[in-house]
Amino acid sequence: MNRKLLKFIVLCSASVSLLLTGCQAGGDSNNQDQASQDSYQVGQTLVTSDLDPLKSSWSLASHGVAEYVYQQDPEGNLYSRYIDELDHVDANTWQATTKNEAKFADGSLVDAPALAACLNEIQEKNPLANATAGKITFTADSDDQLTIQTERPTQVMDSVLGEWTNVVYKRDGDQVIYSGPYQAKNLQSEEKLDLEPNPNYPDSDQRKNVTITAFNDEAAMKSAFQSGELDLVAPISPNLKEQLDKSGEKTQSYDAGYQYFALVNSQRPLLKEAKMREALDLALNREDYLQALKGGRLPSGLFAAIYSFNADVPLEHDTAKAEALLDDMGWKKNDQGQREKDGQALELNVATLSFRQDLVTIGQILSSQLNPLGIKVNVQALDSAEDVKTGSPYDLLLYSQHTAPTGEPSYFLNQFFRSDGADNRFDYSNPAVDQALDQLGQEADPQKRDEIAQSIQETVINDRPVLRLVDPEWHAGIGADLGDYQLYCGDYYIVNPSLGVNK
Repeated sequence: MNRKLLKFIVLCSASVSLLLTGCQAGGDSNNQDQASQDSYQVGQTLVTSDLDPLKSSWSLASHGVAEYVYQQDPEGNLYSRYIDELDHVDANTWQATTKNEAKFADGSLVDAPALAACLNEIQEKNPLANATAGKITFTADSDDQLTIQTERPTQVMDSVLGEWTNVVYKRDGDQVIYSGPYQAKNLQSEEKLDLEPNPNYPDSDQRKNVTITAFNDEAAMKSAFQSGELDLVAPISPNLKEQLDKSGEKTQSYDAGYQYFALVNSQRPLLKEAKMREALDLALNREDYLQALKGGRLPSGLFAAIYSFNADVPLEHDTAKAEALLDDMGWKKNDQGQREKDGQALELNVATLSFRQDLVTIGQILSSQLNPLGIKVNVQALDSAEDVKTGSPYDLLLYSQHTAPTGEPSYFLNQFFRSDGADNRFDYSNPAVDQALDQLGQEADPQKRDEIAQSIQETVINDRPVLRLVDPEWHAGIGADLGDYQLYCGDYYIVNPSLGVNK
């Protein structure tokens, strides 16, 4: 999921009191102890900044407040509480029959008109929602019939409706009302979110209240978990997992679906040269990253190894070849071992994300790998990547992205590598990729779709607008009171409907 719409600096900010019932803060320690018994306490590295579906859809779904029209289950299958049938009428038209069973938190029905209202607003106001099929129009023909018209063909409307922009909500004056298993009771922006069960969601009587607290210090998170103040901490670094394992705490490891990349600012003069991008790619030893992260896999494509559409393009690590390419481009080592050309030192500005400890670790190792080649590396950990794009002073952005949150490749490939893609932050453009993406939208045969997606990856990997780093494994700490609670799909469903239910 893309985080560019979120700001992750943990600030001292005013509490936003929501117009929902039961919103009071506990005062003394007895009240706090009682609150912890009556609720689950979750520690994460981030909490949403607001409750806006156009800005914070991903985080609200991760927190259990919102739901996508289609969601993934723990086995990776798509399901919907809202759509009963999807029929492909023609290349650009779909007909949906709604279930008309699920309800918003206020008790009103999620029917075809309700879905049309929220999805049309998303299409109009959030360009990230236009990635896969262009702009989409939803028309409610009746209470249970929805006509869906796309700008570009797509064969996977269920996947499109499961993209992280497409959450279910309704507006009631200034309030936004969602349909997830929990509803927001009180928000301290980017610090803490108090939740209470949505009374109109199945099994609501089995749920406790939940409080999600942001931690920017893993030592504090560890202490709170070991003391019993937190029931769930996720995701956590490999080092914290190891420490919790040694102390006898219950931990969980799972395939994240995320990929770790170095996004290349190929608009910077230094990186416009294909040889320079190739030299950097050859210089990186990904085995060092796996050793430091205590797990994960070497990436073979742009997706997790579990997906059939992932490509198989072997990584190559060859520092001698990298040095030869640098020499060929005229970047020669001086007496101090620093490469220079025309009096200019070879220097890279690298941005990473402070809330992803894995990326901070990779940034440190990457610097140590490039320094012996005569490349000076300046690494800066940022709280948000929102401003890291064409025109920024950064050459590389170390980035994490779930590349298939709906189990399908077209959303990520269109977002990041289509010439006008909404998340194509460094303006990569290749007409062959654009043409193949159009073909992917038109092809219905699953095997042929996989082959097209693999071909696109091969082209992108050769062009190097991204450098592959790690296909990671993620970890969590699970308190005894949560039983067999299962995390999946990275951090897309940290608070999911099974929390505390049928433990």
